Amino acid sequence: MGFFKTFCKICCVNKTVYYYYFYIILQVRRLAALGGSGIEGVTRRIMKYLMANQLGIQFNWKGRYNKVEFENTTTMNIVLEAAKLNFPANEKNDMQIAWAIKEWLKHSAARINQANKNKYRFFSIF
Repeated sequence: MGFFKTFCKICCVNKTVYYYYFYIILQVRRLAALGGSGIEGVTRRIMKYLMANQLGIQFNWKGRYNKVEFENTTTMNIVLEAAKLNFPANEKNDMQIAWAIKEWLKHSAARINQANKNKYRFFSIF
């Protein structure tokens, strides 16, 4: 009974912290349910679900060239945990996930250009 009372006091005092961690756990599970064929595929699918390409061009891994750093964000930790949830623990997984995120961020501008090119090509037929 003492543990429960202590837990309730902590939750009441730090209600926002409790809700924050609960939200993160829910997000990790929700994103992990997207699935994919491999760790890189899952990571790309999660990034596509979380970020539009217009937002992706404002980020890079380290925050260089007047962009926002992605490496130390809460979103990065959520993507990392969600991608690792579907696959067995392996020390290479963190590096593979980071590489897939770097590539996704790097190619955001190219995906925007390709979408615009396809949009104009469709309208030029008529």
